Amino acid sequence: MFASGAGWQGGTDESWAIDNLKLTLKTATGLVQAFFTNFDEGAPSALSGVTTTEAVQGFGPTVTRMDSQVNFLGALVSPPDTSPFPALPTFTNVFAVRWTGQLFVDQAARLIAENPGPVNGQLTASVSFTLDVLRAAGTALSVPVTLTADATTDNTTLIGLAADLGSAIDAALVESGFSPGAVGVGVEGGTRLRLVANNTTITRLTIQGAGSLGFATGQQSVREGPVSFFIASDDGARLYIDGNLVVDNDGVHRSPWPSRRSR
Repeated sequence: MFASGAGWQGGTDESWAIDNLKLTLKTATGLVQAFFTNFDEGAPSALSGVTTTEAVQGFGPTVTRMDSQVNFLGALVSPPDTSPFPALPTFTNVFAVRWTGQLFVDQAARLIAENPGPVNGQLTASVSFTLDVLRAAGTALSVPVTLTADATTDNTTLIGLAADLGSAIDAALVESGFSPGAVGVGVEGGTRLRLVANNTTITRLTIQGAGSLGFATGQQSVREGPVSFFIASDDGARLYIDGNLVVDNDGVHRSPWPSRRSR
């Protein structure tokens, strides 16, 4: 329930909102709940002086993202310059943030070649490809990389090719503004090349045009392993994953930061 208008403190618009209202009486035999409403059916008859009620766009944030990290702020999902209440078009930039939190994956982005690389670690022709880098801030960068066949002539195993590829990627990333060692290259299972993001700001790697190295066109990295998350709320909030309650921070309280890990 939301109310807006002149208030008893003298303000011209002393707005407020209620999501749940519960009245508990302390008696000689213990606490007794005397009244409760969630306003889902409008204002109950037990409350006087209420002329209209209006939904406050649901209770809590709803976020659907396919990403390595999800940030959410606020109880309303309207843009800051748009009123969440159709009847109050001038009501903008005034609703306080109620929930904050993050969902993020602990593991670094890993890109393992879909196909085996050359067993002897040597290229028969130079290869030029693009490494698309997505950062946690949401910015994306396409980095051109070239690995010459001459650089691989002394190799005898795939490990040597991994070292050459790592040097070529590192040089290209440094030229694009990354710190040295932002992406490491190794061998997975003895037959396939593997890229690992050592820079924590890198959330996804996508490789284009590196078929001779064993990578499929457009192949993207994955981030597998335990998922960490935390939420804060004032007052109650609950976090569900796949329909299972994993963080119960409900009730009336200040803003603690419960966290959990899940696979």
